[in-house]
Amino acid sequence: MTIVALLWVGVYDDVTARTLPPGGPLWAAAGVSLGALLASWVFAVGPAATCQRSGLSTFDQLGCALGVWGRDRVASWALGIAGLLLLVLAVHFAVELSFAGLNALGGLDPIAPQRFGWVSSDPVRWITTTTWAVVLALVGCSTLFTRMVLMLVKFGTVLPPLALGTIFLITLADWSGIGTLVEGLEQGAGGGPEVALGGSRLDEAVLASRGPDAWLGLAIGLDAVAAVGLVVAWFLADWGATLKTRGELKLTAAVGVGVAVATACLLALAVVALRQSAEGWGMVENPLETLTFHRVVWNERAVAAGGWRGIALGVAAVILACASLAHGVFAAHWGNLGLRRVTPAAPPIRWAWAIGGVAAILTLIGLGDRPAWLWLAVAGLVGPLAAVLAVQARRGIPEDPTLVPRWRAAGLIAWVLGVLVAGIGLAVRVSGGLEGRGEAVPFAILSTLSATVAAAAGHLAASRLGRSTHPSR
Repeated sequence: MTIVALLWVGVYDDVTARTLPPGGPLWAAAGVSLGALLASWVFAVGPAATCQRSGLSTFDQLGCALGVWGRDRVASWALGIAGLLLLVLAVHFAVELSFAGLNALGGLDPIAPQRFGWVSSDPVRWITTTTWAVVLALVGCSTLFTRMVLMLVKFGTVLPPLALGTIFLITLADWSGIGTLVEGLEQGAGGGPEVALGGSRLDEAVLASRGPDAWLGLAIGLDAVAAVGLVVAWFLADWGATLKTRGELKLTAAVGVGVAVATACLLALAVVALRQSAEGWGMVENPLETLTFHRVVWNERAVAAGGWRGIALGVAAVILACASLAHGVFAAHWGNLGLRRVTPAAPPIRWAWAIGGVAAILTLIGLGDRPAWLWLAVAGLVGPLAAVLAVQARRGIPEDPTLVPRWRAAGLIAWVLGVLVAGIGLAVRVSGGLEGRGEAVPFAILSTLSATVAAAAGHLAASRLGRSTHPSR
């Protein structure tokens, strides 16, 4: 599951656009690598080790940290909304890459990238988006889910890495002069842009620091990968109880989280850096719109190349689109499971229809076109829960999860504090404070880490003030 999640295009697509412009590929790669290390050794190992020692699921442990009411109401809503937002991201990339793949294979005319806002001129996109959102939500709540999981895991662990590797090799071949991604670019044939990819090199302005804001590339990359690591660690935690030794747990976290996310993000950074170095970084006016991975790889000139490159890019896009659909099933299941705990008497199918309908609307208005916002929002909900759970684990988890009070003030206050910190950071991002310049305050740049630390510190402080979260004796 973790390898599938971390090689999903929704994880690394806009990391390139947010980390490369401030400081270039070296700073971006350093941030991504540090984030992967932090995600694998802190976020993944810690919660999984707690499940391994206690034998309790993360949801049962939340009852010890937040109380029964906090678990069944607060945590359930948080996890349900997080699953809904991830479903939006999955549906968005499934639709975008499906159109890009058909375009590259010659099945569609070039389609302009989706703009942020209501798209009223494309009924095909409306129908496709709504259908996939509702279908994935229904499958996520059905008895077919277990069978789907087994099939999707076999599919997802092999084909997405192969597609991403193929894209990187094509880009590397064109950059080195072995081939050309766009037909006629080297000779300027057919009136096309006279840009020579063969023999080009990364310009010095990209390899070196790009000014006083260069550190932003490292900081944003670190926080972006940490946000993903927190979410995936939540999936991984319950698996800790099935592992026999601590060594197996560390190996699973290192390979399934650290190595997977680092490989995917570094390959994406390399593809975008190589492509853009040939076309000129000075031509980039809006990096958050033009330097995302899928828009660099499947732009109009790339898919116009045709031949074996067009076929390879088209097949790769379809594979990554199917991987997004696979993650949509997981996200819908997670969201449905969380929201069903709020009203256990309601039929699961009712929540599935609601999740699918809301996800379709949010995708159509363009929310999925901002992966950074969605990941920060999801991490802002899940990260404080993980922090509260970590503090509670150090204080002690009762063997009987039913021996907990109705609510625990310390855990709830700490979670709210973490969510507020994450919300402020997200608001700064949305308002444009981090559009590659760095006017934002540090905790907004590292909003995921700041929210997690704030929740942990709040829990400790509240406990010391007399709101002890130690299990009742």
